Amino acid sequence: MASTVSRWVERFRTPGVLVFVTMDTLDSFARASLVTVVPLQALAAFKSERDTSLAFTFGGVAGLIALFAIPWLTRTFRRRSVYTLGVLLVIATSAALATATQVGVTMAIFLRTFATSCIVITMNLYVLEFIRKRDFVRLEPLRIMAVGVPWTLGPYFGVWLYTEVGPLAIYGFSAACALVVLAYFWWVPLRGRPGSTGSRPPRTPTRSIARFAKQPRLRLAWLLAFGRSSWWSMYFIYVPLYMVQAGAGEKAGALLVSAGNALLLIAPVFGWLARRFHLRPVMMTAFAASGVVTIAAGLAGASPLIAAALLLVATVGLVCLDGLTVIPFYRAVHAYERDEMTTVYTTWRDISNLATPALCAVVLSFGPLPWVFVVMGALMFVFAYYTRYVPRGM
Repeated sequence: MASTVSRWVERFRTPGVLVFVTMDTLDSFARASLVTVVPLQALAAFKSERDTSLAFTFGGVAGLIALFAIPWLTRTFRRRSVYTLGVLLVIATSAALATATQVGVTMAIFLRTFATSCIVITMNLYVLEFIRKRDFVRLEPLRIMAVGVPWTLGPYFGVWLYTEVGPLAIYGFSAACALVVLAYFWWVPLRGRPGSTGSRPPRTPTRSIARFAKQPRLRLAWLLAFGRSSWWSMYFIYVPLYMVQAGAGEKAGALLVSAGNALLLIAPVFGWLARRFHLRPVMMTAFAASGVVTIAAGLAGASPLIAAALLLVATVGLVCLDGLTVIPFYRAVHAYERDEMTTVYTTWRDISNLATPALCAVVLSFGPLPWVFVVMGALMFVFAYYTRYVPRGM
């Protein structure tokens, strides 16, 4: 019995699939519990949906600028320190939200953006180092399925604590989860392999972007990830606001977000489909189908129940894309420039979180909130078109 326990303990300490899945799951509890609280706290501070959109835009700009310091940070202070910084910034996000002021909420949006970049970039670098390329199509759907639990429970639980117990309860919960993941991270010996990051000084942000832009497969990987993230950004921000506006209440919006995230548990199914039929047709179908259903949700905006059901159906396509859009990047990036190229690639998250509320602020200046769903659905067809450039045998 003791030897069995010892073997399991060793498995949870040996860098590999189990460790990365566990770390992503713990980290997701800290961040998912705030995902629906942040727009509600922002709406309470700014009093209007348009100004809330602008706050997300300004916070996203600051986070995007700060992101390009990460290659320098990883080479100067090592990946462990950068991951630690990201987790500590999650705690700082809770502290900023607790101020309930416009400045505090905007700062929280920035801190949350930069924290996510630090965590995701360093974790991707560890994955690229310890996982073989041919295993990516199996690993990514498993990671998506594992984080499905916190991303299912977290959004609703966060709003429940926020409304029933008080804002400080959810901020304290998120901070506590961050401390747990930090303790586990330092328990695992992620020392890396000699020379894995290289000794060459990091390129400047301008040169890194130029180098990235010269590689068609990296450009395509970025575009597809940006499209998928833009839809989720719309879903996390505007679905809760839509449900409040429609009179269904804050909990209904949080429940809808949680229900959409619950579908992450079926992500391995799409991994099997990608192995059976290859990435291109599966991703093209997912983008196009989600576009049709999202437009339908916008057209049904006067009927909250119908719109909510359609938006939930649309998340199926996005769950498929969650597990697959990163694979073209993993397969294309060169080992000697992982730090810089991973940083540039990861801007899809920050730019989508910036561009989506900015676009939606323009849409909301001319029409009601359901128009946001129509516009986002139409954009999905653009990304579906570009999946035709995914290598046929991938």
